[in-house]
Formats: sequence, C-alpha cells, structure tokens
Amino acid sequence: MTIEPRAKRTPFDFVQAVTAMFQTSGGRVFAFRLLFWTTAGMAIVTLIALPFILPYYGPLLDSNQSTMQAVMKGEAPPTTDPDAMMAALKGMMLPGFLMMLGFWAAYAAGEAALHRKVLLGHENPKRPIRFGADELRVMLAQLGVWGAWFLVYIGGVIVIGLFAVIPVLGIILAILGVIFMMLMMVYLPVRLAPAAALSVRNSRSHLIAARHITKGRFWPLFGAYLVVFLGGYFLIYAVLLAVVILVTGDPNFLLSVYGMGDSLPSEVMAQAGERLNNPFYMIIGVLGVILYSFAYAFWLLSIAGVGAYAVKWWEQDDPVAPFD
Repeated sequence: MTIEPRAKRTPFDFVQAVTAMFQTSGGRVFAFRLLFWTTAGMAIVTLIALPFILPYYGPLLDSNQSTMQAVMKGEAPPTTDPDAMMAALKGMMLPGFLMMLGFWAAYAAGEAALHRKVLLGHENPKRPIRFGADELRVMLAQLGVWGAWFLVYIGGVIVIGLFAVIPVLGIILAILGVIFMMLMMVYLPVRLAPAAALSVRNSRSHLIAARHITKGRFWPLFGAYLVVFLGGYFLIYAVLLAVVILVTGDPNFLLSVYGMGDSLPSEVMAQAGERLNNPFYMIIGVLGVILYSFAYAFWLLSIAGVGAYAVKWWEQDDPVAPFD
C-alpha cells in the first residue's frame, strides 16, 4: 500500500488515542496480559543487572553531588580522582549496557505485540510477546526517531554556538535559534512517532514515511502525547518515590541520590544495602522493582498506543474505502 498524506475526514478520538491498549478486540484481558509479560521482561532484566551496577554507582553519585553543590554555590567543582571514576565507569559499563539492551528489547516486544493487535488483529495466545523481525523493526524505528532528534539537537547547538560569537545580532539569532531548536525537538518526534506502528503493520521498516501519517494531524496527536507523557512521568515518579520510601525508610533518599541531599549518596546507598539484607525488605525491594516495571511498561505502551492509533486513524481516512 502506498503511504501518502490523506485528507483528515474522520474526527480525532482522544480517548481511543490515549487508551489504545484497552481498545482492541481483546479489551482489558489482552491489555493486562500484555502488561504482565512486558513487565516481567523488564523486571527480570532489572533484577539481574542491578546487583552488578549498584556497587559502582556510589562513587559516581558522590562526584555528581560535589559538582552540583559547588555549582549552586558559584564555586569551581572539586577535583575528583580520575582513576577512581574510570574504575567505577568500567565496572558499570558492561552490566549497564546489557541492562539497557534487555530493557529495550522487553519494551520493543511489548510495543510490537500492541501494534499487531491494534492494526492487524493478531496476537500470540497466552503469551503475546516474542522477539523476532517485528521487534527488530520497532527497535530500528525507535532508534531512527531518536537519532533524528539527536541530530537536530547537535546541529542546533553548533549553529547557535556560531551565532553567539557575533556581537548583538548574533545573540538575537542565537536566542531565536534556541526557540526554533526546542520547537523542532518536539515537532520532529511527533511527526515521526508512528514509524514503529507503521513498520509492524507493513512488515517493513519505515521512518520518513511516518510523516505522511501525521500530516494534518499534528496538533491532536501532540495533545494526546503530551497528556500521556506527562501523566505517565508523574505516575512512575510517584511509584518510584513510594517504593524507595518502603525499601529504605528514608524519604530523602532520592534527594541524596540526585545530589541535592546533605548525606553522601554512597553512604545512603550503603545503608539501604544493609537494610536489604533483611529478607522482609528484600522481598519488598523485589516487589518494588516489579511495581516500578509495571508502571514504566504502562507508560511506554500508552505512548506507543498513540502511534498505533495515528496509523489506524490514517487508515480510516482512506478515500477509496467508501467506494469499495
């Protein structure tokens, strides 16, 4: 099928867009089965990788805290031991990369299953997720969208830097450049967002063609993405905060980890590690990772659902269909 812009005839359905995961022929049963398996993949990857990452994380967080506090005081950042930092980075690099890759693969499997169900009406019985050609296409589409976003960002920074060295006029152009770059960093991902859904629908990788799906439909889709993105962000942060308080018993734990607390992050993490030696808190910690993975999967699949709805909306505007 030729992918080309179509005149918008079908009204935009906001509820369908933001709840696409629950609007398939499988209803809530499919949605929660998909969430279960996607959550399981993410949680297993996290639980395997965290013990290898956390021992090296403390020194990096301590360095980050020192730098942040110095900057806030208007002072020069303190000198850190480069050998210690390099050792911490080397220790984290492999498990961190494998965790990122595993987490990404688990999410891509969930997103591909969602697109198959929404756009093709297909699903695997009992276990909807798998890993194959569709999942690789989803990962390539995601990589393409965020690669384009990164190029816009890097190109914008370079151009703005060149403008900024020109007196007066250059500063004005740099400010306008910053505004334009920020707008493009929102506009581009929305225009290309259906790439993964389109790739699964056609069993062929797509990226630039996704702009035909969203042409003339940007603002409704932007509104749906904005609501889902912000709503999901607050959800996962609330879940993270609740889990951290239950596991560590310290409401200020995240402040310390983010470099804004009074205690060294490594000390706070060491105390949390001692608490997790207790089997009760270890179980709470495992359940916390599962709960956080569920919230994260819900958020990401809801975002993916907007892309699936965009393709479905475009399909409904087929000018030939009414005459078939």
